Amino acid sequence: MKEINCQGRFKEVREMLFSEAVPLVLEERKDVLLEDLEQIWELIQGDIYLQNDFEDPYFIDAINPAARDNVRENPPLTPSSLAPLFPIEYSIETKIMAAYLESLGNTNSTLLNKLPSFVEKKEERNHSLLCGKNISIANTDLRGYYIEGGYGIGTGVNGGEKGGGIRSDSPFLINVYKKDHNLVAVIGFWAQGNSMLISQMQSCKNASFPSEVPFGIGTISVAEKIAEKLGFENVLVYTAKNHPLLKQYPENKIRLIGDLAKQWDTSAKKLGYNGGRADYVHEKRILVS
Repeated sequence: MKEINCQGRFKEVREMLFSEAVPLVLEERKDVLLEDLEQIWELIQGDIYLQNDFEDPYFIDAINPAARDNVRENPPLTPSSLAPLFPIEYSIETKIMAAYLESLGNTNSTLLNKLPSFVEKKEERNHSLLCGKNISIANTDLRGYYIEGGYGIGTGVNGGEKGGGIRSDSPFLINVYKKDHNLVAVIGFWAQGNSMLISQMQSCKNASFPSEVPFGIGTISVAEKIAEKLGFENVLVYTAKNHPLLKQYPENKIRLIGDLAKQWDTSAKKLGYNGGRADYVHEKRILVS
């Protein structure tokens, strides 16, 4: 896979994690156990207040009120909250993922059982969940496409035969590919309060949705279908004015806001979400299977 220049979100806290603490505790291992995270936490917890990202905080947004995310819940200051900061190259112990999900108010038993399996790619035989032809968007099904799950902020998603790829900005991923194995889209999300919070919709440009399916409509529609199958009760979509990109790169607000509004606000409105551009988030209740 070609090098992906973007390094993902929460740069400072991830550098603190992987420059010293992770190598010291795990050495060459890639399997992460709860006791490993407890040791890593002991090593870094005193530095979280000092090195927490100022523009894009993962743990504590009170340090810089201008960077406060009014939608995403701050993870608790516990070892399990480190799990999303590990890319998919690491294997996270199941009980760690369960503890992390429960700490953010996820109580739906279907969700707690299915989400870890989906993102760990253990449901590859679940034809109804991962086959594109079962997803219909504006009377067009995604025949010839397939879905993969993934996890980890900083994970590099392979772009396929044409090379390149996309860096994850979110703990959980829905990756859409064409049957030629070229990447169409990465949909990143958070799981909190039994809701899927979509925070990343990014095209690789190696492949695309059918010509009659706009990118924003396609990505959110795919996310809704997966959310329903996994047991989420609601889907949340950031409004453009509250998108994390503007908090992370406030100097680029004028350049970014127009494209964000088109992709996020306009797409959510067309798909029947509550909330307007002046709100923090667009929201839609979905049926739980």
